[in-house]
Amino acid sequence: MRILKLKRKNNLVRFDKKEINNIMLIYSKKISLGEWKDYSILFREKYAQFNVYKSSYQEPIFIIFKSYISSIRFSLKKNNFTIKKSNILGEILKELEKPKLKII
Repeated sequence: MRILKLKRKNNLVRFDKKEINNIMLIYSKKISLGEWKDYSILFREKYAQFNVYKSSYQEPIFIIFKSYISSIRFSLKKNNFTIKKSNILGEILKELEKPKLKII
């Protein structure tokens, strides 16, 4: 009898429970304001990515990256431009907490 060992993907970068909870706190506030509609999470060997969407049919409006490769651990992107980089997730999330300004 031969036992097969399944290859598991334990080497993926992931958001830990505290990080996900902090992101979801802001996400739930923005959902209740009607600014955000959907999200997705992507795990890779070199980075993890939390995508925020205004509509599920569009490109993400914000992307939170977590990386173990670069010296900067977290970054926030909007429209493929890096808005903020930090080693502390809380500093990245402060950018998302800012109110959305509208022209009247």
